[in-house]
Amino acid sequence: LTTTNFKSSVLYSTWKQNSAIRFITSGILGNVVFFGLDKMLFPVILRVASRLSVSTDRSVIVSGSKWMKENAASVSFFVAYLLDIA
Repeated sequence: LTTTNFKSSVLYSTWKQNSAIRFITSGILGNVVFFGLDKMLFPVILRVASRLSVSTDRSVIVSGSKWMKENAASVSFFVAYLLDIA
């Protein structure tokens, strides 16, 4: 048994036996993925809302795009959450 194999087997057995480590690690990874999605979607949502308001004369779409611009952070958060849990 080499030192590398011993270290990896100790890490594996610790990982397997300690559910708190797995829970913390998965929580951190989930938050990193969620933050990345939210950060990536925010400018996209702003761009889409701007294009919708310029591309049409329909009052429903214009008011919807205005609402989307005003609430872009919430829309981005919601869409990122849906993608994260999917």
